[in-house]
Parts: sequence; C-alpha cells; structure tokens
Amino acid sequence: MTRIFLSGIGGVERRDIVKRTQELGELYKPDTKIHSLSLGDSFRSVAAPFVGIEDRLIDLPDTIQRAMRSGITDKVAIKLAKYSSGDHVVVEGPLTIVDNSGQLHNTFFNADFDVFSEPHINRQMDRFVSIVDDPTAMLKRKEGNAYPVRDTVHLLQWMGAEANRMSDVAYTHLGKVRSGRNIGLVWSRGYSDTFLLKLLEDGEDTPLVYFAYPMTHLKQDASLPKDVNDSRARNKEMVNSFREELEKYCAYVNPIELADLRTTTEADRRYTAHRDLYYFVRQSPMVVAYFPADVHSTGVDAELKEATSLTKTTVLIHPAELDSKSKHHPFSMTPTYHFRTADDFFAAVNDSKTNPRYRELSVLLSRDGEPRYEKMIETIGPALKNRI
Repeated sequence: MTRIFLSGIGGVERRDIVKRTQELGELYKPDTKIHSLSLGDSFRSVAAPFVGIEDRLIDLPDTIQRAMRSGITDKVAIKLAKYSSGDHVVVEGPLTIVDNSGQLHNTFFNADFDVFSEPHINRQMDRFVSIVDDPTAMLKRKEGNAYPVRDTVHLLQWMGAEANRMSDVAYTHLGKVRSGRNIGLVWSRGYSDTFLLKLLEDGEDTPLVYFAYPMTHLKQDASLPKDVNDSRARNKEMVNSFREELEKYCAYVNPIELADLRTTTEADRRYTAHRDLYYFVRQSPMVVAYFPADVHSTGVDAELKEATSLTKTTVLIHPAELDSKSKHHPFSMTPTYHFRTADDFFAAVNDSKTNPRYRELSVLLSRDGEPRYEKMIETIGPALKNRI
C-alpha cells in the first residue's frame, strides 16, 4: 500500500491524471484498489459561500481560515481511515492558489490550515509529488475559462512556487522520519499516469530516471532544408521508440518540450533550464541521455555534468567514440556508462544482474532479472494509446 499526495496548480488537471491512473490500475491489478481524495473538492464546498466573480476567491486568507474552522482536517482523517490497509490512495489538491488580484497564497499546509497536522494523517503519506507542464499547452486548455494567469512567465513562476512549496511540505512532514529518501518529487505531466502507477506499486523502491535527449534536433523548422527536417523526423521516431522500451524498466521523468520554441521568451527558457537541472536531475538517482544521431546538446551536457557532480549514475548513449584518444569528444564530462547504440544499452541492462561491470543498472530489473515493469506495460499496453 502506498499513499501519495499529488499537488499541482490549477490547469495541470490533477483529477484527470488520478482518474487515468485508476483506470490503468484496474487493468493491471483489478483486486488492488486505487482510491482518490480531492482536497480541492473539500475546500471548494466550504469556500462556496465566500467565492467571488468568475469562481475566484476574493478574500482568500479569510476563506482559508473559515475552511480550517469547518473541520476539514477531521473529515480528511475519517475518509483516509475508511480505506483498506491493502489499497493505494492518491490525495490531490493545490498547495498554492492565485486570487483575482494575482496574489499568490498557500492553501492546505500554511500556519493556519495544516490539513495533515494530525499525526495519524501525517504517517499515512509516503510521497509528495508536484506535477508541472508546458505553460503554452496549459493556457490553451484554459481558453474560454476563468483563469487568473494569462501569460507563460507568470504561469512558470506559479508552477515554480507550487513545486517549492511541495518540497517544503514534504520535508516538514516526512523528512525527519525518512532522511535520505527523496520523498518530494517534481514530475512532468507527460506520461504521469504510468509514473504514478509504478510509484504506487513499488513505493520507495521505484527506480527513478531522468530521460534526456537533444530536443532541438527533433524539432521541425520550415526555414531548414527538407533533408534536415527529414533527419529530425527520423531522430524523433528513434527517441520515441527508445522511450517506449525504457518504459518497461523504470519510472522516468520526461523533459517538457515547449509547444513552440519560436514564441518562447528568455524568461521561459531560463526557467525551463532551471527546472530540468535542479528539479528533474537532482531528484533522479540515474540520468539516461539518448542521442539518436551524432549531434551535440549544451543542455544535455549541462544536465549530465550536474548529475556527475552529484555522484549519480549517468548513462550516455551516443554514436561517437568518447575514449581519451578520440579527437571527437563533444561532452565536458565522463559518464558512468557510455554506449554507442540503444541496443547496446538495453543488452547491458539485461545482463546487469550477472555482470558486475553494469551493477548500477541492475535496479532497472526485477528480482527475476526481467525488465522491472515489462509485465505491467504488457498488461495495460492497449490503454496506453491515449496517453496523458
């Protein structure tokens, strides 16, 4: 049994992610239930008499205090207590909210309203996860709806505040009893359904991997010659094929590809680089970088360098020779493992239980020496055609 608190600002559609995870869980193990509990719904029912125009809160601090006095903490405890000890639970809700004036407020874990302040609730949470997404895609989903933020810069800042708040809450509530464990995770919305399912299945033993690749060399650009775009299309197909195979071995966080690089601002790019480097890389014990062609990426190079400085396991799959005698060494670090093809990498992983040379890769295998999540992916495979 695993219990996860899933945070994320309004617009990442936490509820859809949880529902999708429940559907996949029902296919994978029908006898194990995945329950969901929405703190947003509980809060909304209390706040309803005090909301303002366009369903946005006018006096949010006062409303939060009213919600606290309404006994939401006790109601949450009662709901959690009803679930079977053998079932999984995902509690979802925002840790921050923006009011009509654009002011940011903390919600469920501030000094006045700590919904998990009761010890018997606190002990039941195993992980805290904050979901982030491409801001352009989020704004598109919110077209025509009331939404307090209308530009990507402020939306990125809001997601950053939410992620930082989640990290603070995770450390405050679980850090003292689970020191050394990464109990606060920032995860991209893409492929978050299978990520949550794996996290519920394996808990703290889930192998977490940051999957890096040269995004610029996958993007189509009308200003480039046709042969270059054709090459980029092939690169993208190879990355997608690699991603599908990697899905069988680990829970990986995907770098967020901005919807349209031509319209991004410098602030967008700075935040994106910061997020990938300091959230995704630092929380992942392993970084796997896949290059389908002999190209270079300063972004991936920086991520591998950061991971190396933190003594993480780094895997670079790149067709170039990277030995000390090679004249062509496009990276500023030496990875833990270098493979020239994807087939070589997966062969090494499958051999890692018996070959001490690849022992750091053995976490990607089950006790039987099979890809850790191969049976899961085979079982839910038909439902993965419509991914979140």
